[in-house]
Amino acid sequence: MITICCHEHIKIIGETQKVWSDWLLAIATLILALATLYLLSEAKKQLKKVKEFIEKYTTFNQVQSAENIIIKQIEFHYKLLERIEAIGKYTFKEMYNDFEGYYRIDTKEYNNIAEKIEGAYQKLYDSSGYLIGHYYRHLYRIFKNIDETKIFSDSDKNRYAKLVRAQLSEYEILLLFYNCIWIANDDESKFKNLVETYELLKGINESKISNLDALHFSLYSSTAFGGHGN
Repeated sequence: MITICCHEHIKIIGETQKVWSDWLLAIATLILALATLYLLSEAKKQLKKVKEFIEKYTTFNQVQSAENIIIKQIEFHYKLLERIEAIGKYTFKEMYNDFEGYYRIDTKEYNNIAEKIEGAYQKLYDSSGYLIGHYYRHLYRIFKNIDETKIFSDSDKNRYAKLVRAQLSEYEILLLFYNCIWIANDDESKFKNLVETYELLKGINESKISNLDALHFSLYSSTAFGGHGN
């Protein structure tokens, strides 16, 4: 009898230990699973941070590279300006005065103001195109590059455009006004759009334009002068 009781008692203890073992195993498995999920979550967070860092670093390098290109373009533009001024000391002011003279004297056969401007500027180009042709083509490429650089935000584009515009003299801007009308049917006709987009005529000597014909202003959107539309 005693032997049977002991046997039953041992059996109960064994079963109890098995239950506890199963519970402990289940708890350990659950803890391990939770720990694994936590570690995976942390790993994803760290991976996201690394990815963001790489993207920021890549963007920074791309912006810096684009900025360097613009700086080099501006430096080359200065060299063009120096070359123009070195050739016979023929300044933009003198070229503008020549254009003004052509407009007043040599365009009487034209009735349309755009045709008058094109005729007068063509005469200027015939005499001075070797000086100003490359100059304004390169200026166009600078603004075109700013406008088409996708890594730049609109704020960046406006900032760089203002930086370049600030380097232009009064008479460079006046001739820019007429240059863009003259090339309206040329491959670089988009220059006028860039002038209007980036307010490149803001601060222009309006009295000089008005002295020729105030209607010339109508050939541009008011945004070119810093306005907000036609």
